[in-house]
Amino acid sequence: MSQAQTSRTIKFISKSGTYNAMITSPQGDVFQEYTGTAPGAVTSVRPDFSQTRPVLYFVCTSSRAAENPVTPADVAIFFNNVELTFDENGLSNNPGMEGVFKKIVPGVGQIYYGVQILSDIAALSGYAGASVRIEAKVNWHTQTDIITASYTIPVQQYTGESYRVTIAPGDTKNFVLTEKGDTCTLRAIVWQGGTEITGALTYKWFQQDPAEPSGWRELPGAAAQTLTVGDDDVSTYGAFRVEVSLSGALIGADVQSVMDASDPLDIDACPDPADEAIYEGDTAATVTYTPQLVQRGSGVAITPQPLFTFVVYDAAGVAMSPLPAVPAASFAVTYAMVEQAQNDVTLIISTASDN
Repeated sequence: MSQAQTSRTIKFISKSGTYNAMITSPQGDVFQEYTGTAPGAVTSVRPDFSQTRPVLYFVCTSSRAAENPVTPADVAIFFNNVELTFDENGLSNNPGMEGVFKKIVPGVGQIYYGVQILSDIAALSGYAGASVRIEAKVNWHTQTDIITASYTIPVQQYTGESYRVTIAPGDTKNFVLTEKGDTCTLRAIVWQGGTEITGALTYKWFQQDPAEPSGWRELPGAAAQTLTVGDDDVSTYGAFRVEVSLSGALIGADVQSVMDASDPLDIDACPDPADEAIYEGDTAATVTYTPQLVQRGSGVAITPQPLFTFVVYDAAGVAMSPLPAVPAASFAVTYAMVEQAQNDVTLIISTASDN
């Protein structure tokens, strides 16, 4: 394709290739809410993870065409920065976390490593947001790379009859297109008090477009609960947003990325610093990107290099940087953007369409 796009919320630049990694869940966004007052007067936690048993999969693509999809040699799984250890049945056996987590390994019909949560984690995280980090070891000939992806699980007090919108896979593709002509399905789900609701719901789907003043382009005719995305719709990486209304009133939105491992072009983001981290309190910190467009498989830079557009989004898909985006050769994510989002942010890098 003539264009390429990538997300830099989670990334790893290997020694001789570029990996894009993310953690996804077949149930959509994983979260917990509690009623009462934490920590001593909590009366209930929902959804009940002992019943829903959410799964988090580590999904990775590589700029080496022959390597896709990437299946690591092994993974290390961390909960709130504590590495989980597992018994012979794959169940966590860390003190205080016995049987809370189950390690998932690739098997018949399932190519991803991951972790399943078997019971509530609200108390374990101190009734605050929890994080799951997966470090994957990938072997390529004589080379070994370590690829890291993180997932934040919101844990917060339940207030009133609030709604939560999330996008889950509508099939077994886990938002990854692996060959030409491939498609995957996105499915919007609305939760209220830990229960999925249906009824008088209406949907609007959008695709990320840095040329739009809002950063999003509404997809004509996309008004169903599900959206089918094909490889022609995605340039290496694409972001999609759904807005859900109940009886005509907007109740929530969510954003989900789709990876195209079959696309011939890729973007090496070239971040500085390489860990792409901004730490709280370091108000002068920035992460600067000077990307290169490369040919997937060879890693050879395209000549001449195009300009790129850069858009920073928070978790709800709200732009943290000016729109419409102006094509440039580099871009810096600032402390102010992260502080405004009060969480991780996602940088979408795209080749500029007018180059």
